[in-house]
Formats: sequence, structure tokens, C-alpha cells
Amino acid sequence: MSQPKTKIDKKKKEKQRERVVIGFMFIILAFWVIVLFFTVKSMFFPSKAVVEEVATDHFGVGGFTEYDLALAKELMDKDGDGICDVCGMDIDFCIESGQLQCNMGGKTDKLNIGVLDKTKQKHHYHADFKVYIEGKELNFNQEQFFVKSRFIHVENDVQGDSREVIHMHATGVPLWVFFESIGMKFETDCFTVDTGIEYCNNAEKSLKFYVNGQPNSEFGDYVFNEGDKISISYGDRDEDVSSQLDSITDNAKNH
Repeated sequence: MSQPKTKIDKKKKEKQRERVVIGFMFIILAFWVIVLFFTVKSMFFPSKAVVEEVATDHFGVGGFTEYDLALAKELMDKDGDGICDVCGMDIDFCIESGQLQCNMGGKTDKLNIGVLDKTKQKHHYHADFKVYIEGKELNFNQEQFFVKSRFIHVENDVQGDSREVIHMHATGVPLWVFFESIGMKFETDCFTVDTGIEYCNNAEKSLKFYVNGQPNSEFGDYVFNEGDKISISYGDRDEDVSSQLDSITDNAKNH
């Protein structure tokens, strides 16, 4: 004898409810498994994105470094009112467009910096360089020196020649910008290292500057050309620096 239809319907509904409850429980369980997985992953296996964010958090408006921002405001907004002294535009707009020095004027014989080439395709120049202080070579292959200015810098190059190649990503960027960005100073008669120690000309010692093996009188104001070999040396006035000049690499061509 068959069961009444109402009892059969009731059992079907109960089974459907059971399936819904079980399915809901599986969804909750799966959710917490996923949460647990990503929690453990973030604790023990930090993602590359997090590392990159930490590594690039010194960039600000327009992709400028903190140093670039400070120098741009020093060059374009001397009165600090937020307006470019030359063109009258908002200073952040000028910076966002890649200007370290206003490209509508304000150029001088010693300072004529072009717009930052963010694509690295149009203006990207390289030079081999070395700095010797009292016969000892300075090591620029250190994290605190990498890309402190977007305009001119040393990079953590995969080729392994970070300490020997300067990159320039605009026209007209003088060497003093690079050294100032890493806490050093390259002047006509003094070279200051990042610890603040000054090495200046005196009766026995002198600062020497060579480009492609030839003495150069521009010192920190020099704007290098592609493939230049740059040597800065502080030591005895009559010191033979030929070995220092010979030590300069030829790695710029690899970039």
C-alpha cells in the first residue's frame, strides 16, 4: 500500500533542506580553509608584491624619489607657495610631467635639465665611473646608493656592474645631482663622502677629475655623454693616477 502523497512530499522537502544545510556547511568550511591558507602563506611566504612595495615606497608624485621632489621644489618653487616660479603652474603638475627644472625657462649655462624619460627609451645614457679617495676605491654597489634619483643613479644591475655604471634618464643632468642624491658632494675643490668627511684641496692633496683619460675642469657640473669613462681621484698632488684610469671598466656599452 503506497504512502500518502503528503508524507512523500514532506520527506522530499526534508532531504532538500538537509542538502542545503550540508552544502552551506561545505561553503563555510571551504571559506575558512582558504582564509587559513592565505594567512599561513602571508606569515611564512611573503609575496613579491609586498617586497616590491617596500622597495619602492620612497617614490612620490610623478614617480620622483624623495630627493627629486625636494630638488624640484628647490629649483622651481623657491618661495614655497606651491606655484612654479617660472611658468606659474601648480608645482605638482610640473613634477607630474617629469620636470626637475621648469622646461619653459629658467635655464642657465650650468643647469639645463630636461624632462624625465619615464619610458627609458628616448633619453637613457650610461657612463663607466670610479672614485678613488687616498688610493682606495669607493664601493657604490650598496643598497643605500641605488636609484636615489630617477634622473641619474646607479642601479642594482643584473649584470653585476652596479658599482661601475651611472644611468641618466634625461638630458643635461650634471654629476653633482647624482652625488648629492646619495649624500655626497662633488665640487671643484672638495669631495664629500656620505659620512660627511670632506676631502679638499690643500698644499699636499688635490681633487682630480678625468673624462676619457683627459683632465676636465667642470667637475660636478659635468654632464656625461653615452659611453664616457669618468674618474674622480683625491690624493697627493703629484700622484700617478694612471692605474686608476686604467681600472675603469667598459660596461656602459652593455646597457
